[in-house]
Amino acid sequence: MVRSAQGGSMKRLLVLVPLTSGCAEYYLSSKVVEVDTAAESDTDTDTDADTDTDTDSDVDTDTTPPDTTDTDTTPLDTDTTPVTTDTGTPPVVPGPCDVPVPDHVDLTDVVWAMPNVHFYVPDPGWAFASAFASRELETLSMDLRLPPSYFLATALKESFMGCSDTIRPDSLHGTLWDRQVIADATGCMQFDGPGSAWLEMCGMYPNEIDCGVVDFYDVIPSTNQAVTGRDNVEPSMLVAAYYAVFAYAMIDKNHGANPDTWFAAASDPQAMLKTMTVLYNTGAWSWDVTQIINGCQLQNIESCMNPLTGAYDYVVAISSYAADMEAAVVASSCYDEDVTVADVHDWLDAMEPLFPNENWAGIKTDAETAFLAASGGAPTARFQTVADAVLTAADGGIGTDLNCPAAELATRYQTTCP
Repeated sequence: MVRSAQGGSMKRLLVLVPLTSGCAEYYLSSKVVEVDTAAESDTDTDTDADTDTDTDSDVDTDTTPPDTTDTDTTPLDTDTTPVTTDTGTPPVVPGPCDVPVPDHVDLTDVVWAMPNVHFYVPDPGWAFASAFASRELETLSMDLRLPPSYFLATALKESFMGCSDTIRPDSLHGTLWDRQVIADATGCMQFDGPGSAWLEMCGMYPNEIDCGVVDFYDVIPSTNQAVTGRDNVEPSMLVAAYYAVFAYAMIDKNHGANPDTWFAAASDPQAMLKTMTVLYNTGAWSWDVTQIINGCQLQNIESCMNPLTGAYDYVVAISSYAADMEAAVVASSCYDEDVTVADVHDWLDAMEPLFPNENWAGIKTDAETAFLAASGGAPTARFQTVADAVLTAADGGIGTDLNCPAAELATRYQTTCP
């Protein structure tokens, strides 16, 4: 869970079932699965998994740094032959992973103490959202880059992907992500607000996230889905990208290193992803990140962290999930389910509450036109066939672009963009 930029506590509820005869019961796919706790145990001691009694929802203005004291390995069908219609327009024939959203991945590490978890993307909107958030970072002048796997792995660790009332089952195995109460108040990405980290985003991005109009409760929580028609995964992932830009830019001020330069020389191939994971979990003023910057440029990032802490468990878990997901992308196991024009509209409808001043009718028209051009006129096609065109059209239509908030950084924290 992303925490207050200045050390505010976070909340994440993890319901533990009492041990019985050496086994604990965990719930997945609406079935009870017994896990031998002598062999597998979740070491997550992160305080955002416990009940947080801190009722202060405001961001502390004190900028003093914190005190120092399914095993089925059947591969995904990668047939990218698009659906065609008799329009005379040839469809696009993409590569297997033109849009690198991983899918159908057997994870090495446990998830919430559950071994042998098979990861899958449950909805086209999630695929579009993770890809869009990642692409928005690619437009930055700074070197911050995070793949779609980062956003999906974070949702997996934070909420076990359990924030949708109408989740789709895994197309290969028929299992599904169970609904988790933990995802209600702060969504699948567990993004704190309406104070705390959300308030920081309001201050950093006043021209992008107009908090005079945009309500935290409309774009982050996963409650009231029968009325809203959305689980808010799509805007939450983009807000997480906004937070990543802010936290990355603050590394120089809070931890004494230009992040572009530091990561360019780091030896850990996951150095950026791991460090940004720590920042998301413990905040921009994280003492763990100070330790990492000072001692682990030439070592694995987690070597500079206390292995008994929740932050350590958090970064090890997410980096492991992301590594498995990225390996799947390399092996061409990417999200490539059938998607429809209606799915594209649903994704964009879910984004509208975050940017209510955009011309969403025009954006949806442009995205639909791009979809049909890529599919050869068919209203249904494989994700990889149409996703690049749809994402490009949506990005071109949405006038609000992710950027480093130079003016606000200078005014509020007397620092600059890398």
